[in-house]
Amino acid sequence: MLPLHPRGLVQHTGQPLSRLLAGTLLAGLLSGAVLMLPLCQCWLPVVDEAITRTPSKTVIAQATLKSSIEGQRLLAANRFLSVNMVLGPHEVSSSTSDVRLLLQEHHLRVGSIAGFIDFSYPGGYQINLDSSALMPWWTSRKPFILSLIWLVISFSLVGSWLGLALIYCLPIRWLAALFGRSLRSAKAFALGLLGLGPGAIIALLAALLYGNERLSLQEYLLAMALHWVVPWIWIVLSLRHIPLGATQDNPFTHQGTDQSSNPFL
Repeated sequence: MLPLHPRGLVQHTGQPLSRLLAGTLLAGLLSGAVLMLPLCQCWLPVVDEAITRTPSKTVIAQATLKSSIEGQRLLAANRFLSVNMVLGPHEVSSSTSDVRLLLQEHHLRVGSIAGFIDFSYPGGYQINLDSSALMPWWTSRKPFILSLIWLVISFSLVGSWLGLALIYCLPIRWLAALFGRSLRSAKAFALGLLGLGPGAIIALLAALLYGNERLSLQEYLLAMALHWVVPWIWIVLSLRHIPLGATQDNPFTHQGTDQSSNPFL
């Protein structure tokens, strides 16, 4: 069970590393599953509809998108995602979707609140996007693709949590030394890893609320910014529950210094 009270974070820093890593892996898999819910609810229906409405004879060949139509066609859209096909010198109508995909002649444009990014089509390949060919391929492979996305999200979360805990280790020891607390590197790592829990919960709740249209994109991004701050608040509060005493492995002192020879002591 994830300790949410600062005192509980300190108490759980003494558990074995293997148990800590196992809990992190389980939390990553569960978090990945939770994040898949808004992904499947918000984006997947648009992808399915866009595939069914792709014009006939649509193909990417020699890094160029070719189709039986000219101009612009809206393939699918909702509040979260829109997919447009634009061929030729035609203006693109504005879209209110949070994420916009534009299939243009020479590149794929991905846009959102911060602007657009262009991705060139792969050269040397021919990709058949005709709905009569693409839909059977997508339907047969969709469970595997979604499972792969879930695993990528889950292990990316686990890797980022472990990496952040390593980065936070030294600042946590410095803070502990400033507060006059004793904290070794292993416990600093555990405290940093467990301290990420409250922030992760905020991120998951924000994703669920966004997927259920309870948050706008701007509010969701604000919640994501907040989830970086909350762990440090919990970590600092947790340091107050570490007993006062001589700091062992103090990062501000050198190992092996003979303090008895210091004339100022």
